[in-house]
Amino acid sequence: MILWLLACTGPGVTETVEAPVEIRSWLEGEVSEDGGTFVVQVERPANLDVEMSVPPSDSLEIALEGEPEMEKLGDIVVDTQRWSFRGSAGHYEIPAATANWEGGTASSLPLYVDIAVEAPPSDEPMADITEPTKVVVIPWGWIALGVAVAATVLATIGAIARILLKSPPPPPIRRDPPDVLALRAWDAVRADPTLDDHAKAVELSRIYREYAEAVLRFPATKWTTRESVAHLEAMPHLPQGNVPRAKRLLRATDRVKYADAAMGGDVFEELDADLRAFVLTTAPVHYASGQ
Repeated sequence: MILWLLACTGPGVTETVEAPVEIRSWLEGEVSEDGGTFVVQVERPANLDVEMSVPPSDSLEIALEGEPEMEKLGDIVVDTQRWSFRGSAGHYEIPAATANWEGGTASSLPLYVDIAVEAPPSDEPMADITEPTKVVVIPWGWIALGVAVAATVLATIGAIARILLKSPPPPPIRRDPPDVLALRAWDAVRADPTLDDHAKAVELSRIYREYAEAVLRFPATKWTTRESVAHLEAMPHLPQGNVPRAKRLLRATDRVKYADAAMGGDVFEELDADLRAFVLTTAPVHYASGQ
């Protein structure tokens, strides 16, 4: 059974090692006076067994949140687990955790957590700011020029208004529906040779979240991956298969955005299929029919 380690205080902090196993973690949400939550991921080959070890902490209370989640991306398996932590006010350091397998070891960076404490004040006092005495000068020349310009502008606006009142109103602007905008934006990203995997993952996450927010009417651009997936699971009329598609899209792009993980093999092709299937099965009827 894989033992899990705790995350670091910011997104995407991990130690790069020459190894087939990677450990990465990031903070999910804010750290409150009661503690917080960390997301921990272990990336490993599908045919490799990994044993994790976590040094004990005498100063924090650590608890597992839910069951581990396992996701296969090509020939790579990504295990995800969330941990909650509690402790009294103060600064904490959690030692690095290690992952051991036959032939190698990988380790994370230490975790630094601040609970219910503010940044220490600077030792140097701020110098007093002495404001100079204000001298009021009335710019009569500029005032006269401003009055003349204002009169000219008002006369021009009046003439334009008279013309517009006699003209028919312009036709309404037709806007492309969200499903067309989303797939067009993603095609442009895929065709751009200047974008690396990280940039493509950021754009894919943005395109999916903006589409979901526009069509499904929930703040997908502001919610975390966990909140978005939970909301989709609670939607009774969401077409079958779209919850797993959303999970793969969000988690795969999170790995690249927050942990600088590489997209290997045909992962982008799989995510392209997930995005298109999600969009085509959730596009509103009046958009799909061109009304």
